[in-house]
Amino acid sequence: MKRREFMTGFASLVAGSALLKPMWWPTVANADGALGGMPNANRILVKIVLRGGNDGLNTVIPYTDPLYSQLRPTIAVPPAQVLDLDGAVGLHPSMSSLMPHWDAGDVAVFRGVGYPDMNLSHFRGTDIMFSGSNRNTVWETGWLGRFLERCNPSFPAVLPPAPLALQQGFSAQLPLQADRGTAGVIVNNPNSFYWLVNRNYTGSASDEIPATAAGDELKYLRQVDTEAFEYAAVIRDASRNGTTQGVYPDVGLGDQLGTVATLIEGGLQTPVFLVSMGGFDTHGDQLDEHPFNLQVLSEAISAFMFDMNRIGRGDDVAILTVSEFGRRPNENGSWGTDHGTAAPWFLVGSGINGGLYGAQPPLDSLDQYNNLLVQMDYRTIYGSLMQDWFGAAEASAIEVLGGDFGTQPIVAQTASRSVGIAPVATKLYAPRPNPARGQRNIQFDLKADSAVDLSVFDVRGRRVSHVYGGRLAAGRHNFTWDPQGKVATGMYFLVMRTPTGKFTQKLVIQ
Repeated sequence: MKRREFMTGFASLVAGSALLKPMWWPTVANADGALGGMPNANRILVKIVLRGGNDGLNTVIPYTDPLYSQLRPTIAVPPAQVLDLDGAVGLHPSMSSLMPHWDAGDVAVFRGVGYPDMNLSHFRGTDIMFSGSNRNTVWETGWLGRFLERCNPSFPAVLPPAPLALQQGFSAQLPLQADRGTAGVIVNNPNSFYWLVNRNYTGSASDEIPATAAGDELKYLRQVDTEAFEYAAVIRDASRNGTTQGVYPDVGLGDQLGTVATLIEGGLQTPVFLVSMGGFDTHGDQLDEHPFNLQVLSEAISAFMFDMNRIGRGDDVAILTVSEFGRRPNENGSWGTDHGTAAPWFLVGSGINGGLYGAQPPLDSLDQYNNLLVQMDYRTIYGSLMQDWFGAAEASAIEVLGGDFGTQPIVAQTASRSVGIAPVATKLYAPRPNPARGQRNIQFDLKADSAVDLSVFDVRGRRVSHVYGGRLAAGRHNFTWDPQGKVATGMYFLVMRTPTGKFTQKLVIQ
């Protein structure tokens, strides 16, 4: 079973959850604003867990630094092959599928991500990343679980129309564990889920709960049975109502992201999805495995974003990649790399501010163990997602993370459209779809009321189409433009002029 399915294993995971803490699903619709609530309820976060510790230096490559090839005489990527980002660093050549999204301003690269005195154990490092803690603090709840719980003060009494979070591809319970239960479901094949629950569902039990030591447990299991039955139909219907058109890699991550795309198009009102990809523990023969993994990751993300833009959800969905740690700067004797510290994370989406964030970890200044120095605390990214992406109050992020780690300006329009505040900057977005033959959507933000001229020019600077001219109010604006066969195939430039500046995006007609 391919991309319209989850991987197997839901039954055992639910059983395990039932024996530990209550499994509940709070709802955005019933949030009343505790600690700021989640006002941007239309937004979705898809978190990709790269299991094993991704090698950051062969992902975001400092190809102009001579120390890079000296530290890695065998596995260094030749400078001529690197996909340049800013003249000093670039992506691995296997990540070419991400470059159109980078060029469109839809990829944020957080460099040197980690935390003080990083733990290099897979198990502990993963728990820290999931919980949002530091090296010395052990939390039994996940930052996502705590955040979703705090956004929903009626949790766990109110059962929403859809799960608040949905996890597939790995069995860890910590990411969605909250103080009062599990803020999501772990489910694999949606059709098998429906069959499983319906085959076991007995309806309302008419017999009384026995007054025994196990009476409360039996009552709870019946409640889980009832709730699972309701969600089975919701997930199954969404999987049947949606589809995919992107070209996903025919492996685990491609199947998982294809399923997420299907459920989103099918109408599943779930704001958080978690998926997973293994194979990043590259102690040996790294040149055989790591490029393939980066290619799969990039192609899967690109296919997913194609589907999100196709259904008009590109601005609402963001993909975050995380890994428990990076690798050492020097290669080992097995043509691989051992456990290290800082590594890049990626955030991809049409609604985010693309670019490089944080400094590149220097190769001439390492820590006492000859590992890379951390440049950005990973909790800064979590805080940015809570506040700027989901629109929660600063107090909520501080409460969830146990401290103030600041934010980065990751959102293209920090002020949510739902609260009616003017954008923080004037910006012209890349046209969608692009490249294309016919009609495409043109979107831009105006920080203040302004005169606007929107035109299309060819590579020789000749205007071939005047899209709009006039005065517009502050806010986000959308126009459609169709060359209608009057403009030849080739490269063009979409240019927006306002009194405060000129903004340009590439436009390709096929």
